[in-house]
Amino acid sequence: MHKHSSTSRSQATHFSISLLPRTAADGFRMGQALQKHGKNEEAAVCYQRSLALDPSDLQLWNRIGGAFKELGLPQHAVFCYRHIVDRVPNIAEASACLGSALREMGSYEEAAACFRRALKLQPENASFHNSLGVVLRELDLIDEAVAHYRRALLLQPENANARWNLALVQLLEGDFAEGWGNYEARWQRDNAPCNFPQPLWRGQPLGGARILLHAEQGLGDNIQFLRFVPQVEALGGKVILALPPSQHTLAAQLAGLSSITFATTPPQPFDWHCPLMSLPMALGITLDTIPARVPYLSVPDQARTRAASLPWPARGLRIGLAWSGNPEHPYNRFRSIPLARFQPLLQLGGAHFFSLQMGKAAAQLEPWRRRIADLAPATHDMADTAAQMEQLDLVITVDTLAAHLAGALGFPVWLLLPFAADWRWMRHRYDSPWYPTMRIFRQSEPGNWQPVIDRLRSELAALTEKGFPPMREELVHSARLWPVAS
Repeated sequence: MHKHSSTSRSQATHFSISLLPRTAADGFRMGQALQKHGKNEEAAVCYQRSLALDPSDLQLWNRIGGAFKELGLPQHAVFCYRHIVDRVPNIAEASACLGSALREMGSYEEAAACFRRALKLQPENASFHNSLGVVLRELDLIDEAVAHYRRALLLQPENANARWNLALVQLLEGDFAEGWGNYEARWQRDNAPCNFPQPLWRGQPLGGARILLHAEQGLGDNIQFLRFVPQVEALGGKVILALPPSQHTLAAQLAGLSSITFATTPPQPFDWHCPLMSLPMALGITLDTIPARVPYLSVPDQARTRAASLPWPARGLRIGLAWSGNPEHPYNRFRSIPLARFQPLLQLGGAHFFSLQMGKAAAQLEPWRRRIADLAPATHDMADTAAQMEQLDLVITVDTLAAHLAGALGFPVWLLLPFAADWRWMRHRYDSPWYPTMRIFRQSEPGNWQPVIDRLRSELAALTEKGFPPMREELVHSARLWPVAS
């Protein structure tokens, strides 16, 4: 079967190449058609053929650069845009496009230089100010980033992307008072929450009214913001929760919940609605009033029984690993770590490792199955993962669902973060105001995981040398004592 698929793919590629056009314009159109039908490799061949046929057409270079960017080939896009900028350096849009492609590659300093060059040519361009702000935020130049976001909003007050990016920096810095309000700019962006005819709840007393709280972003976001459900119930709301099916069994244990539905169009009627990510603004949450008492989720009994029946080792430190987030996340390649990078940890004696990884990245487990036990075959939904975590002494994870789940359950969790981490982990902190049992290990420079892995190995070696039984209480206690900032 595999051989037949490979042969068909080869024939399809050969068929496309055999029909390569003789003019650059035809090549571009053929590339677009192939790209539209998901034949991205063949499309790339057509685009490259077009450039070879007419290398003098800068407009063609620009359009093909955009096509390469859509194909997820930023290095090819950089080649196209750099070709334009080298020949006509006074085109602001070309410099901005080059900056955008460089940013996708993680070349932030060069990307910033491109956006600065574009702004010299068009200093009143709000989009360029916003884009430069994003790159500066990746470089941890927060004050400069804020200045450019505010400049973009001064030039274009309705610029939802600039307001959203400003919110992310404000939340990163702990400025929740203004940050939550600007976070609502997502209603004007492509990733807007689901809307309903019923009024959007903004914190009014509910007096027994039925309110739909609905999932909006990732599974980890849902876990993080479920902590607010009891507060909504305390304001008089009969809470209906709309979540993905994989989270239903676990969320059913939550205090203050009336019912759970499978869809964002629930069968039962309701009076108000609010996406989970808007609850902090509706409730007026500040850095000091985050409801951080854990656990706020609990392990269902049936899942606990299933997990307890697994062949857990009687001695040694039990460690759960998750090394990759959602591959659809735009920053996943920066926050994820190839499993092979954890080899120094896997060589430690006195420790047993268990894979909590789901999705495509779980395929990386194959060469390591003698050292890492795979929990996926025993995992039917998130309640099973929670029960398995209960059997572990420590969870080590990148910024993904496992971090939120372990934190919400009050289990010891070590979180590995890239240099420019998500807003919720704040800036330069090694603890989390959201999860008291969490310790954070951060990159000190973009893209360099080696010092993080070295620190992990040192910390784990110190734990395994102390002997057993497992030391969960000590791990939790150490998380609480860890310094807040560098």
